[in-house]
Amino acid sequence: DVDVVVGGRYLDKYARRDATWKLVERAIVTDWANVNDPSIVDLSHPITRDTPTGSMDADDPSNGFFSMLRTPPPR
Repeated sequence: DVDVVVGGRYLDKYARRDATWKLVERAIVTDWANVNDPSIVDLSHPITRDTPTGSMDADDPSNGFFSMLRTPPPR
């Protein structure tokens, strides 16, 4: 299996009919596509540099977040 991420645009043409705007034509333009092997994890991109890394166990950052939501507020 692979992951495919595609970026693109719609080029829409609208027409006014009976005081209502309606879509009459749509062209789809593909600007780019990336195909990735999901078995390879690469966290080297600068946007991920200072972020916590997720995991499928108790070390996942969301565990602390969700436990905070379960804690009653102080009175």
